[in-house]
Amino acid sequence: PLVWEKLSNEQYIKDPSNKSFIFSVTNNEKFPIKDGSDAIKYQSPWGQIFGGGNGWDMSIPDRNNTTTGIFNFPASYNNGKYSNGSESYRVFSGSNSGYNAKVEEWEVFKLSFR
Repeated sequence: PLVWEKLSNEQYIKDPSNKSFIFSVTNNEKFPIKDGSDAIKYQSPWGQIFGGGNGWDMSIPDRNNTTTGIFNFPASYNNGKYSNGSESYRVFSGSNSGYNAKVEEWEVFKLSFR
């Protein structure tokens, strides 16, 4: 439901509908956003950022092939099954910590419901 754009002051793009979510193909799980005020943003050099509040759920750096991402999952996107910590990092990123995780592939889709 959102248009991805780089805002000059690096503010979050809000999702007033609270319909944004992250889906893990590996785990076949949907993680809906809990508060649409921190849906997405772009911030150099961290790149695309999903979630906010007490840490980002996920950042995908501009040069992901040479830089690692940050996964502080779950923060804004949460299905209630996980709490922030090493277990959730392993499930979501394959890493035991929220840092230094490589993103091998990611896709962003806009779903339209009629």
